[in-house]
Amino acid sequence: MWSELREFSVIYRGLRSDRTSPTCGRILAHARTQVSAFRERIGLQLCVFKIGVTANPPFRFVDYVSKGFTEMWVVFAGSDLGMVHMLEAALILEFGPATGCQNALGTGGEGALNRKISDGPPFFVYVTGGRADQPRRVPCAHAVSIAKAAVDQDLSAADPMLLRLANVSLSDPAVRKWPYVKFSDWMRLLIDTGPCVDKLILAGQSQCGATQMKAALKRSLLCWCCPCMAALVGGTKQYLDDIQRDPDKRDAMGLNFLGPSWGTQFLFSVMMRGVWQKYPRALDKLVELFADDLSKCALQGVASTRNPNEVFFAVQLGTKGDLPALIKLGNFKRTYNRVPKTARSNTLCRGICHWCDAGREGDFPVFFEDLSSEPGWLATSFINPPWDTEPTMLRGQLLEPQRPSFFFRIDLWHCFHCGVARVWLASAFIVLCNLGVIVGGSVDARFRSLTDSYREFCARHRLAMHIQEFTRDNLGFDSEASWPVGKWNKGAASTHMMLFLEKFMEDRVVGRTDDVLLLAIVTCRCCVQECFMLHTC
Repeated sequence: MWSELREFSVIYRGLRSDRTSPTCGRILAHARTQVSAFRERIGLQLCVFKIGVTANPPFRFVDYVSKGFTEMWVVFAGSDLGMVHMLEAALILEFGPATGCQNALGTGGEGALNRKISDGPPFFVYVTGGRADQPRRVPCAHAVSIAKAAVDQDLSAADPMLLRLANVSLSDPAVRKWPYVKFSDWMRLLIDTGPCVDKLILAGQSQCGATQMKAALKRSLLCWCCPCMAALVGGTKQYLDDIQRDPDKRDAMGLNFLGPSWGTQFLFSVMMRGVWQKYPRALDKLVELFADDLSKCALQGVASTRNPNEVFFAVQLGTKGDLPALIKLGNFKRTYNRVPKTARSNTLCRGICHWCDAGREGDFPVFFEDLSSEPGWLATSFINPPWDTEPTMLRGQLLEPQRPSFFFRIDLWHCFHCGVARVWLASAFIVLCNLGVIVGGSVDARFRSLTDSYREFCARHRLAMHIQEFTRDNLGFDSEASWPVGKWNKGAASTHMMLFLEKFMEDRVVGRTDDVLLLAIVTCRCCVQECFMLHTC
């Protein structure tokens, strides 16, 4: 039976033992191993899985297929229902906190097998799951139906956004178009529904310094979303008072926003990368609509529904995000991706920075490596625009005439974690391998040794590894002539590797060598920690 079911992704991975009655401990250990292997097969970061029991695995799996699950592994089969339920509960207790687990903690033993009339024995314990990044359709009609039901249940307590969604006609052609919510509508909602208006006024006075601007809003673009976070501020006095009362409290920069950022964020629209690749003009159109709406907020303002004479203005001061997002938004021709990696380029580099001409090649080169007190690239700041045609995002925005590209602000943290740190960490690890600090008969063997040390460090300090091993590929080290650069995309990976490098250098380098290059790595890491306040575990 199991050989036929394998074709339909139902696989038996139960304990195959020469013993007639394996011990409970051995059964549990085997089941735990199989669930872990299942998650690794799907992908630890993307695996959505569920643990359960059934008397008919193929029939049960049919229901999971409709939910997007792609595989089922049967990890135990037995005739004792109590043992089966106990094994299910033990596995849920073990894997319930894991990312992607659909079982509620503390469950196990419920379900149809408890009925007086049910199938079985035998009974089976299984794990089933699929990848979270599958393309799945979410019908707009479902969201509208839920909103209508919520409003019908209690109209007086309904959220204003639910009211708007409930009034959408399912036959309206607009429902079939790409959805977005105007920023001006969200701003009007804030004005009409809460005490945050006073906070918005405070933000306008403190950040903009212009009496006619009643609201200042900070905008950021994340991937293919357009989230905004209102500057709802409450001051940092409370935080400073807490430090005075509690000397053990960390003396750091207090956050000025009211509540968590997720509580004050607004999503203009969301677009998956796959959709954008299929309809590349769609993103440009969304950005155009977003810019036009913000232009109206700045020039015409947003009136309160309760008092039309009360008008609030919102000004987009700039857009900040990681560099790939800014490059896409600004259509930059000068980007860090174009940095020269050889002494002579076939195509001359126009520059690597959208604020200045650093990295420009040609008859009058501008060296981006110039870190002196008066670098040559400083004199080229905001002279030549980084684009051939003005970006759509700038439509109708209030810009500084002499430096419009300053509208695209640089995020220092992104530049370090996903930029400088990736190059510096990869280079530091390669130096450690080449100078024999990391032992091994070959480069690949040294990478394996480095991986073992990193895995042990992350396990000891309970840090996510983010990358599972160091290889030539993810360190950008194809040959000795290569320019090392880390290929990870998670900023936290850089933070964890910096912490690992600190510990590694303390154990293997500090006080053990006079090598100038190795000691330079130690010195540089200390400077980075002081600058960015990277804290050890």
